[in-house]
Amino acid sequence: MANIKKRKRLVLKASDWEGLARLERETVMSPKAKFPKRRGTSMKRIRQAACLSVAVLALGIVVPSAPQPAMAAETAPTKVRIVATFINSLPAMAALEVAYKRGYFKDADLDLTFASAIGGGDTLRPVTTGDADVAIGSPAASVLAVEHNPGLRIAAIWVPYNAFTFIGIKPLKELEGAKLGGSVGASTVNLLIDGLQEKMKVKFVNQRAGTGSMADNWAAVKAGHLDASWAAEPFTSEKEASDGALVVIDPVKYLPDFPMDFVVVNEKFAKTHATAMKEFFVAIERIFKEFPDRSKQGALAKDLAGVMVFPEPVLEHYLTSSSTDRLSKTYSLKMNAGVLHNISHIMQLAKLIKAPVDWSKAIDQSYLPAADQIAKF
Repeated sequence: MANIKKRKRLVLKASDWEGLARLERETVMSPKAKFPKRRGTSMKRIRQAACLSVAVLALGIVVPSAPQPAMAAETAPTKVRIVATFINSLPAMAALEVAYKRGYFKDADLDLTFASAIGGGDTLRPVTTGDADVAIGSPAASVLAVEHNPGLRIAAIWVPYNAFTFIGIKPLKELEGAKLGGSVGASTVNLLIDGLQEKMKVKFVNQRAGTGSMADNWAAVKAGHLDASWAAEPFTSEKEASDGALVVIDPVKYLPDFPMDFVVVNEKFAKTHATAMKEFFVAIERIFKEFPDRSKQGALAKDLAGVMVFPEPVLEHYLTSSSTDRLSKTYSLKMNAGVLHNISHIMQLAKLIKAPVDWSKAIDQSYLPAADQIAKF
């Protein structure tokens, strides 16, 4: 066997295959005959073609494939422009940038750009003018924007569990007439104050300080101009530690189903890039699920500190001292019929709308993971 030489693999040139193909075209089977019918082709040439075919099979000839069209260039990531409220002050908003830096959106083939706003109509304005594709802003401003702009839809509830507190220097002896630091028009905080007044059966004075931010309102509390200021974690924990702040009203006791924001999308953009929008929410859930995960809170606190105005120890304290149940409820995208009922009711109460919101027209939840959707509004 050692003396047997390996046969060379025969590779036919394109011209050889053209000749074979021509022979095959010239040899046609007549429907009435059992043998090939000739069309100006000698039997000798037919035998040559047959021999050539046998050679192909016997020698394992490599047939050069027909030229293939060049592969399409790799598709570029879908660009999504997002405007959100207080990105550097609220963990749920800062999570956007953390997810971006970690590559969660890149993994989903998305290229995000962010802009921060101060809340209310200011956050929704860019999506109404076409300068943003997605806005994460107050429920009241979101509903009003959707009602006045047919091209917008609410796609998700952002933080559906009440995450607000009101903090002061000392306990409120009298709730009636207490001056609470609110925020800009159509903001979540102003809507919350309206809802609390009904639930607590008192009348507050909603008095915004400066821009209506947590910091501006808290400065007014310390100066004696306000009795309490709205706050959210980790601002609450930080001021408890640094200034001796007290939680004087805990809204979750009265309105647990009260959201921080809604996610509003440009409907044309969302429908054109439906897969990208679905992947956006999958990436958000990915980072949200890390908040209640004790094994990931340390790394999350460190990354949030790189984006927010709070130091790492404050963020870590907030995460580790909060119950996993509350963190799971807070950092979520789940649709919640109770939330939708409360928002519609309080907006009517505040005379922002005349009739209940028709959520079936205002919301398109199709971009959310199936587990976050609800069957009936």
